[in-house]
Amino acid sequence: AVFWPRGIKTTGYKDLIYKYRLLSYFMEQIPDVIYFKDTKGRLIMVNQAHAKGFGLKPEEVMGKTDFDFFPKKRAEMMARDDRYVMRTGKPIIDKIERATRPDGVDNYVSTTKIPRYDEKGKVIGLMGITRDITRRIRFEHLKEENVRIEKRLEVLEELNKMKSEFVSVVSHELRTPLAIIKDAVMLIFD
Repeated sequence: AVFWPRGIKTTGYKDLIYKYRLLSYFMEQIPDVIYFKDTKGRLIMVNQAHAKGFGLKPEEVMGKTDFDFFPKKRAEMMARDDRYVMRTGKPIIDKIERATRPDGVDNYVSTTKIPRYDEKGKVIGLMGITRDITRRIRFEHLKEENVRIEKRLEVLEELNKMKSEFVSVVSHELRTPLAIIKDAVMLIFD
């Protein structure tokens, strides 16, 4: 049963259409990459954002694997994660990695992969979502750099304070002997 926006409880065909429309709208509008794969790693469904990343339409991506879009090394890493999720039934949640998009842009992504089961509980593939977190990572790097700069400034301020104290002590310590020498020189002149 689903509660419709106005609180009307419904079931059946109308309910399925409503759920399908909500899911379709979600898949079309979300900027994150969403995909479903079979046990061989073939993409069986992708959202608009996923296909757009390749400059394609969703139907042009379906049936292909990561090896069709990414460099071999990157595709092998992705396939290894896919096999792990499907073999163990354990999800990979929020795996952060540096990646190069197919268009050559370097970025950071957070990926979550979850096993997909049939009615009998057998793993039949996986579902995944990948989010571009480049801005977040850059912000974190800037924060870290800011902390390092603040620490350097603290050290420099401490060194400057020590220098000032040293000059003050030296000038104070030299004042008395210099006064005596000055008086002695004045006596000699007199």
